[in-house]
Amino acid sequence: MKQRLLLGTIIALLFGACGRTDVRLHCADELIEQNLKDSASLILAGIKHPGSFSESDRALYALLAAEVARNEDRLGEIDTLLTVALDYYRASADSVHLVRALFCAGQVARSFQRNEEAMKFFLEALPYSEGQQVSDYWRYLVNTWAGVVAAKERLFEDKIRYSQNALEMARRMKNASYECLSLGDIAYGHLFSGRYDSALHYTEVMHEIVLRDSLTSQLPYIYTRFQGIYTQKGDYALALQYVDKALRHRAPTDSANITGHYAEKAAMFGKLGQYDSAYHYFLKSEPCPDPFTQEARYYNMADTYYA
Repeated sequence: MKQRLLLGTIIALLFGACGRTDVRLHCADELIEQNLKDSASLILAGIKHPGSFSESDRALYALLAAEVARNEDRLGEIDTLLTVALDYYRASADSVHLVRALFCAGQVARSFQRNEEAMKFFLEALPYSEGQQVSDYWRYLVNTWAGVVAAKERLFEDKIRYSQNALEMARRMKNASYECLSLGDIAYGHLFSGRYDSALHYTEVMHEIVLRDSLTSQLPYIYTRFQGIYTQKGDYALALQYVDKALRHRAPTDSANITGHYAEKAAMFGKLGQYDSAYHYFLKSEPCPDPFTQEARYYNMADTYYA
């Protein structure tokens, strides 16, 4: 219902605009803020001569076009657009659009595996995201993805710090899904820092929220996280129980994750000295398309043969 009303308002504005592109930009901007990038893309496609805009409208058009292009995975078109947007917003008092431009630039750099460059953009965005006009949603996104890049660089203390900031924003928004994602990120940072009890604590809190709010789609990821923690602790029997729980909540069509779980079971049965079971699940994991999982399953099976 809300989307129909919104689209009706947009149509009315467009017909009343009589070529006033600032109205179209305003509509596209509102749509992107509401994560309706496909609808924003349709509006931007109707703007034929952005070069005739005022400087502020050219900057806004460049930012919106870059955000849409990133959403559509047209990364090669974005650099010039972002240069226009960043140059303008860095010199302006518009912290809202500067945060969005820096976030988009960080995500593009991350897509090209330029993690150091991505982190620079996210870190530049962080102080601006504290401005009163910037929504908690954008604060959440910047902190979350700064944490993702930090983990890629194995900076796990930074990962925890950014994820805790994101958790605060998720709770302020009363968004249980975002809260669970942040809790999972914090648990991840503790897990790879060797603090297994802390990782377990945050995963248990996440599990409680998922059950409370019936967010059942997240259960496989939570059970996989429990399995990873208990594997690191050397409790392979308990880790196996959580792999089985994850498998029970996977859709039958989720073949990549299912075969990945079989590979995990093969590794754990090998650790437990149950070599026939290890070989059985090694064979069941054969179709796994992920090269890292394939590497791990051969490595683990070699360990099993050695044992």
